[in-house]
Parts: sequence; C-alpha cells; structure tokens
Amino acid sequence: MSPDSMLYVFVTLRSVHIAVAALWLGAAALLVWFVMPSAANLAPELVTRLVRNKMHVFIGSLAGTTALSGLLLYGHLTRFSAASMGSHAGIAYGIGGAMGLSALIIGGAVVGKSVAKIAELHASGGEGARGTEATAAIQMLGRRAAAAGRVVVALLLATLILMTLGHFV
Repeated sequence: MSPDSMLYVFVTLRSVHIAVAALWLGAAALLVWFVMPSAANLAPELVTRLVRNKMHVFIGSLAGTTALSGLLLYGHLTRFSAASMGSHAGIAYGIGGAMGLSALIIGGAVVGKSVAKIAELHASGGEGARGTEATAAIQMLGRRAAAAGRVVVALLLATLILMTLGHFV
C-alpha cells in the first residue's frame, strides 16, 4: 500500500475512532447523569423502554467500535514494537486504551446486565403488581448500575485526557 493510501486509511480510522468515542462518552454521561436518576426516582418503566428500543445495543456497538478502531490505531502507530510502546506517547495511548477497555468491560458486565435485569423484573411484574422484593431488587440493581456507570464515565473522561496528552508528550 502506498504511503498516501496509508495516510487516508489512518485519517479515516482516526476520524471514526474519535467520532464513536465521543458518542459513547456522550451517551454514557447522559444516561448516568440524567436518565438513570430519573428512572430510579420516577419511572423504572423507562429502563424497560430503553432496553426494548435497544439502547444497550447502541452503546455496546459504540464501545466495541471504539475499542476495535483504537486497537487498530495503536497497532498502526506503534507496530506493537517495544520501543514505540515504551515511548511517552505509546505509554499514554496504552494506559488510555487499557482504561477504555476497562470501561467497556464494566459497562457491559455490570451496567448492561443490571439494566437488563431491571427491565426483566419490571416487565415480569406487570403494572402495579410488583412485590416489595422485586421493588427492592430493582432499586438495588439501579444503584449498582448507577455506581458502575459513574466509574465508566470517569474512565472514559480519563481516557480522553490521556489520548489527548499522548499527542504532546
């Protein structure tokens, strides 16, 4: 592949990576700071609607696309050589990537599963027929999802900062 072609591939891949990462961070922050508190306090059926409308699939696809494009970019920039990965930029990108992957794992394993369970409990309880055990379980899962969601957003913000600094170190 010619150097010009490689440049176009790199620019396209980097643009995709930045765009989907921004969407992922924005969607996660919106859910954690606004939607989840409202759902916990006012409308647990909102969670069911979000799950039914595949919001978790949308955020998961953003996270997966961000991680995959980031790994490809890291490979392109460092060629996975020890010298490149050990440079200041390589270290910043590596730590940022590890934090991004951690956010993906926590988001899917904790937040995603908790929200899916909330939707399942809400849907199985019917309107007004939910018992105190199911209500307590929904509240506990909501707190768990919210706490893990805050960790995800913090990791994504730290990743953003490290990736930005990687260009200057």
